Amino acid sequence: MLVADARILRAGRTLAYAEVDLHAGDAARPVAHAVSTYMLLEGAPPS
Repeated sequence: MLVADARILRAGRTLAYAEVDLHAGDAARPVAHAVSTYMLLEGAPPS
């Protein structure tokens, strides 16, 4: 089983930055780490 621990690092008016750590079951050390950037569109419907 994979467990994701996601968090928003910073959210501005037009951009947001997030990171995710993936853990295999109860393992303390993550098996994967991802960082992403999101563009926030004004007037866009929430998904």
